Amino acid sequence: MKGKIIYSMKKLLIFLLSINIVTSTSLSVISCDQIETFPSKHANAKTSILQKFFEIENNIKPYDVRYIELINNSWEHIGFNNNISTYKIDKSIIELSNEEKVSEFFASLIEIYNPKYNGNVYDFTGLTFYIENIFLNQIMVNENLELTVNSDVAITLKKGWKTVGKILLTLENDELYSKLETTYFINKIMTSTSFGIEIFENTENLDESCNFFIKGNIKQDNFDSFIDEIISKEKVINNLVLKKEYFTYVIDKTGSYMKFDEFLYKIIS
Repeated sequence: MKGKIIYSMKKLLIFLLSINIVTSTSLSVISCDQIETFPSKHANAKTSILQKFFEIENNIKPYDVRYIELINNSWEHIGFNNNISTYKIDKSIIELSNEEKVSEFFASLIEIYNPKYNGNVYDFTGLTFYIENIFLNQIMVNENLELTVNSDVAITLKKGWKTVGKILLTLENDELYSKLETTYFINKIMTSTSFGIEIFENTENLDESCNFFIKGNIKQDNFDSFIDEIISKEKVINNLVLKKEYFTYVIDKTGSYMKFDEFLYKIIS
């Protein structure tokens, strides 16, 4: 655990320092040119605050399920190219209360972005959040398998195409995410097992009877071993309790399935 924390801290430090790192070689080459630097800040925020800029369905989350993997019982975002995602704001003209203006997030954002304003109304036209990386701090569920996630989101702030600064945002959802979102994380636990499976969501109704497809060699004779390995990893999500009776192997005339809670997985080879 200590090693994982140190590794994450190193990645955060690299992000925060990246805007100011210039090698001695570069200095000798461009010594006559002005070196452009950008301000960097750290702030804490809840996801509801970001709804000032975004519609609920477009809001920034403290994770991106497309790139999450469980590696050696540690959650990582991997497999993306230059950045995880880009969020152009939905609402440019926003009104801030006196309390909101001095909050960590908005105070930092105003200082970096320098928006035009009239009283409590601010114009953030052109603001884009460029998500460089996300470092998960805590994943937690309640008794209904509803999800809370806390993470450090490394963000480059852009005004149109131009970079204006960086912010390391410690972000947590203050409205619980649904059981489906928790299931995405549990799916990642399944794919981290030694069984080498892949899981795909049935987004195009390829088979109306199931929510997910499991691609791999899961059969009735190794199903118990598969579930045992999943249960052994339950502590990677705080408060998660998994029991064998929560998982059922089903065979019918259409094929083999696994049932977990209200979700049905069709097993394919």
